[in-house]
Amino acid sequence: MHIKVATLTTLLLSGLATAQTWESAPALPTGGAAKVWAVGANLGGTIYALGGTPWSGGGDGTVYSLDLGAVGWIEELSFDGIGPVISQGGGIDSLGRIVIFGGENTDNFDPGGTFDWDTQEGPWHDLAMRSGAAPIKFFAYCSDAAGRVYSLGGGCGEGGANTTHAERYIASSDMWELIAPMPVADGDAAAVDDGMGHVLVIGGVSGDGTTRLTEVQQFDTTTGTWSTTAVPDLPVGVSQANAVRDVNGKIYLMGGLDGPTLGGSTRNEVLIYDPALGTWENGPSMTTPRRRFAAVLGNDDFIYAIGGDNDSGGTNTVEKMHPTDCPVFNEEPGNQSIWRGATLYLHTAVVGAQPMTLQWRQNGVDLVDGPTAHGSVISGATTDTLTLTNAQEEDLGFYVLEASNGCGTTFTTSAGVAVQVQAPMPTSWTVTSLHPGYADNSYATAVNNGVQAGHAVFDTAEYSAIDHPMLWYGSAESGLNVTPADSQGGGITAISGHTAVGWWWRPIQCYVNH
Repeated sequence: MHIKVATLTTLLLSGLATAQTWESAPALPTGGAAKVWAVGANLGGTIYALGGTPWSGGGDGTVYSLDLGAVGWIEELSFDGIGPVISQGGGIDSLGRIVIFGGENTDNFDPGGTFDWDTQEGPWHDLAMRSGAAPIKFFAYCSDAAGRVYSLGGGCGEGGANTTHAERYIASSDMWELIAPMPVADGDAAAVDDGMGHVLVIGGVSGDGTTRLTEVQQFDTTTGTWSTTAVPDLPVGVSQANAVRDVNGKIYLMGGLDGPTLGGSTRNEVLIYDPALGTWENGPSMTTPRRRFAAVLGNDDFIYAIGGDNDSGGTNTVEKMHPTDCPVFNEEPGNQSIWRGATLYLHTAVVGAQPMTLQWRQNGVDLVDGPTAHGSVISGATTDTLTLTNAQEEDLGFYVLEASNGCGTTFTTSAGVAVQVQAPMPTSWTVTSLHPGYADNSYATAVNNGVQAGHAVFDTAEYSAIDHPMLWYGSAESGLNVTPADSQGGGITAISGHTAVGWWWRPIQCYVNH
């Protein structure tokens, strides 16, 4: 037979993901104590929860890290010598450092300093302090795409005065730069870079501390100007929440407090802002209500919610969610080899936002349901399962499924399909007996380039009816006994070129009566 095989190759494999629901991640190793007031950061793929409770040693903030794919957190060097400081801010600066700033020492009410935290040294360098007008606590913070770290608003939070003050840290010159004040005074808001040249300040508490805000204030990092209308308001006033931009460019506002100030309830609800649509929508709720918690996007594309306070003493638990809005393949089609005339099945599993369109392609050409010009029949060309009946040689090649929705387009890996074709059998036969007249019986077991191989059974001087290895060259008279000189017999089972494989008898001494 001859076989036609498509040379296999590999295309881009889409990331694997679960459905858009929150699931448990490793809890922080606090012995059960709540981790509150932490700053979240992703540095080189390692996730950090920095500062806040539980206090270490003389009342310093603890630090924990989770490597990509690790099964548990590691306790790192604490904020040694900094003291029990709450309401600190932080971010990754343009020099690739974790910068921590602000906050209030609960022992003496002094303002917290500014420093970079190093994985080997802990608090490493004292950095420039914010201006004297910057509120000590309850400010929003984040880093932008250029590595500038922002301090936005802040003050007394609920029940007190909050400000419009805004500034950002420039790492290259170790200085804080004043930027235009926010249009609306705000404390206890969330801040996030939107990936499109803006910083968003979301929700919070009003300037007089009496109202939870629905306001979303947008700062243009290039022009240095603010807008209160570029992003629609929240459907509900929220403070003490956290915000993360996902891999699809959507903004997730998670947890926080709602209801009246100096009261209210801790939320597990999630609101999602879609810049493409300009709307807020309800997202999947976290399993645990959280406020004053750390949140970060991991290199595995999961959003992590870490620790936090709630209405029952706080938590050290961690949960994560993969925002599977863009198409994501959880199962890839595999390479296959089939016989001509057989049925080909290619299946995959895809998740993502609806509506979603699917399209199978062979060698880059869209497939269409129905009979092909060469005799096979296609069905499922726009589903997750492609069926091709009565496969022909023209059906060999590379098969890919394209999935598209409003978020984007994703492809499966390339599945190589080989079509094996049996050689045609002759309709008439010429029969030649290879049986030697001196043998009781004979068997042919292999053929190669006109040589037949097998064995014949006949008597020898020592034994009766014993197998002997044989070669034939197209006739019974050509039969050649190739038993080795030191053997009584044997047989050939396979032959290739000038090499034959089989078995033979060797002389064996048998002892009787010891």
